[in-house]
Amino acid sequence: MCQKITTELGLYEIFQNHIIVTVNEGINLDSRYAPEIIEILKDNMHCPFGWISNKINSYSADPFIMLDVLPEVPMFSSYCGVIYGNQAKDYTKYGKKLVPENFNLSSFDALDEAIKWTLDKVKC
Repeated sequence: MCQKITTELGLYEIFQNHIIVTVNEGINLDSRYAPEIIEILKDNMHCPFGWISNKINSYSADPFIMLDVLPEVPMFSSYCGVIYGNQAKDYTKYGKKLVPENFNLSSFDALDEAIKWTLDKVKC
């Protein structure tokens, strides 16, 4: 079962052990969104989970937001982005510098691949 939450940031599709987030066009995803993200994750994710960014829209993201969110949400154990078209696919190299060594981080060009990878990495 999927619970959907829509905010100014975008759409959160919440499942038992993963969340698919589609950020709205033109958003600058920075630390001011951290409280919202933390609240949604704490309220809805009750076992280890993975975050999947479904990057269908154009927006900017500050990777340092991970430094705000990860310490507050200990069940957050993996992140991947689904990147379409000609968008830069090497964004994970920057993210790897900001997360714990055992944190799973990857990128894909199809949502079904990202879900499969996440479910393999995260056991609830």
